[in-house]
Amino acid sequence: MKESGVGDTHIFLRFSPLIGGPAFLPFHVEVVVAIDDARTKSEQLKQKIDTVCVRKVNNLSSISYLNESTRLHRFDFLPENPTDPSTLFRLISFQGVPGRVRYRIHEKQLEGLNNLRTNANNGDKSKSQDGRGVTILIPVGHLPPMNDKDVTANDVLSAAIQFKDEYSNTLFKDLRIIGGKNCFSFALDLLSHVEFNSGMQRIRTPIKFDIE
Repeated sequence: MKESGVGDTHIFLRFSPLIGGPAFLPFHVEVVVAIDDARTKSEQLKQKIDTVCVRKVNNLSSISYLNESTRLHRFDFLPENPTDPSTLFRLISFQGVPGRVRYRIHEKQLEGLNNLRTNANNGDKSKSQDGRGVTILIPVGHLPPMNDKDVTANDVLSAAIQFKDEYSNTLFKDLRIIGGKNCFSFALDLLSHVEFNSGMQRIRTPIKFDIE
């Protein structure tokens, strides 16, 4: 999917509860690529660069500045059957389980600027964790529309999708808590791939916290 007429591009790490796990433990991590509208206000852009957001309600729409993004692209790695009791048993006994890479697209609804809807054509049939437990959003990358390297939002998104397509059925096929690939290592590997292949600037030290 190509993005056009966009402003800044941001990458976040989002921590939330595991599917079927305790709501108060945000142990699952995903990568969120947020594509801004060119008209996004400057104060909201600044928040996306320097502020870690913590919300008691695990819902992306509870983070106001994300509502200014025209589209969110979400990537994560999770068990093939996350709610199956045997999956939990195998994981806590440090065994591997079949895993899969998930890619979801959320876009702003025309009828409500503060609402995001999930693209129904993204092929994901698993239940969303939104609304259950705590969510933490950490800014890790930023790309202004005008930059020295002439990198675009499409370059960043293409690198992320390329990583998903190349490694979904090879490197990220088996999930283990320890001694293998898991959601955290997937997120770090994807970020490194995007940084190397697109030149997107990493954010090293967010300096503010927004807790609600």
